[in-house]
Amino acid sequence: MVMTKARRTIKHKWTEEEEDIVRQQYRGTHQSQREIADYLNSAGAQPPISQFAVSGRISKLGIGQRENRRWSESEMNRLREWTGQYPPAMIAQKLKRGIVSVTVKMKKMGLHRRARTGWYTKKDVAEMLGVEHKKVQRWMDDGYLKAVPYQEIPRKNGGGQWRIDEKNLRAFLLRYPQELVGRNIDVYLVFDILVPAGVNGYHSNQ
Repeated sequence: MVMTKARRTIKHKWTEEEEDIVRQQYRGTHQSQREIADYLNSAGAQPPISQFAVSGRISKLGIGQRENRRWSESEMNRLREWTGQYPPAMIAQKLKRGIVSVTVKMKKMGLHRRARTGWYTKKDVAEMLGVEHKKVQRWMDDGYLKAVPYQEIPRKNGGGQWRIDEKNLRAFLLRYPQELVGRNIDVYLVFDILVPAGVNGYHSNQ
């Protein structure tokens, strides 16, 4: 009888960016685990990530138990006061809450880290996604990212001469998630764009 060697399973090496995606997208359900695995695989994860692997990573990150605590009036007042002063991660630490809970609650309360809402400049997008403004311009020129000039004659070298509406930026991020992989992105701003207020499946325990 010929003995065959068992195939060795290649273990996936998790990156910080992938772990951030798990933290942001996990909703305490098996469905969200499958969605995370599908999202990461569509972004080119190698070797492919299974739902079981996502579940194991959730346990290792210590986010398996989702909080079930309702927001008090005092907490919401502090959230209003601190938004714009501190990053969401620090606010979450101060309130002893999860970053997802804080970010979604900010969205539902209409609180914004930026003075301007609803649209972004080319410079805003470049800083958010950790790329040079020339890369953003290339996305625009190739038709991947829709933008319109908000001055009569936009200057070639100006970082803020184009208006990128939030809905168009969201569409770009959802259609081209691979552009987020391996970049030093602002995960909280990206999360804020991808998860509209009151979206089904994301709860902030009002």
